[in-house]
Amino acid sequence: RIAALRGNISETGFILGSGAGAKGVDADESDMGADPGAVALKLARKLGCTVAVTGALDAVSDGARTVRVENGHSALSRVTGTGCMCSSLVGAFCGASPERVFEAAASAVSCMGIAGEIAFERAGGHGTGGFRVAIIDSLSNMTSRTIKESAKIYEA
Repeated sequence: RIAALRGNISETGFILGSGAGAKGVDADESDMGADPGAVALKLARKLGCTVAVTGALDAVSDGARTVRVENGHSALSRVTGTGCMCSSLVGAFCGASPERVFEAAASAVSCMGIAGEIAFERAGGHGTGGFRVAIIDSLSNMTSRTIKESAKIYEA
């Protein structure tokens, strides 16, 4: 049984059955107008699990509650693998707190966004290679205090 699912707007829209136009792992421009909160809510209800939709706008829903996560930086979209990193964080956070999957998934998405914000502040002007390394450094140095102080999670 799936506890949590993380995907971009095209991936989650495809699973929902909306005929999304994803190209590989990248979200398709034609899907960018979709509301990630609505997609997360519908898919969470369909699958009976927590769903995190990430991209320019992030949303997490368990089918009853939906939040938007406003952490992150647009430069994250220019680094291959950040969605996979976010999926790994969702899995790790949910594994550490299996009784609170919704909160864990929202915190994980926020953590990834915070890492992107910190990384851009430290290395954003050095190109995508330096930014990528700074993301990894930011994640490896992340603390619960940083997440608590920097998380921007709001009810949708």
